[in-house]
Amino acid sequence: MGEIRGNGIFGEELIAGKMTEIEWLRPVYADDVLTGRVSLEEKTRRNKYNGEIALRIDIFNQYDDLVLSNITKTVVKCRKEE
Repeated sequence: MGEIRGNGIFGEELIAGKMTEIEWLRPVYADDVLTGRVSLEEKTRRNKYNGEIALRIDIFNQYDDLVLSNITKTVVKCRKEE
C-alpha cells in the first residue's frame, strides 16, 4: 500500500493552500480498495519567489471506477533562478 512519508508531496516548498474542489462520483464502502493518481494540471510563476500549481487527484475503487475527483490549487516556493 502506498503512503506519503515525511513532509508529504510538497515538502518544504508549500507556502499556502488556495482552493480545493472535490467531486464524489460514486459511493465508497468500508471494504473498498482505493488507489489514486496525481497529475500536475497547471503551473504559473507569480514572482521570483513563488508560483501557483493545480494538482488533479483521481481516486479509483477496485473495479477501476472513478469515485472521487479533486483539484487542489496551492502556492509553492520557486527554485532559485541561476
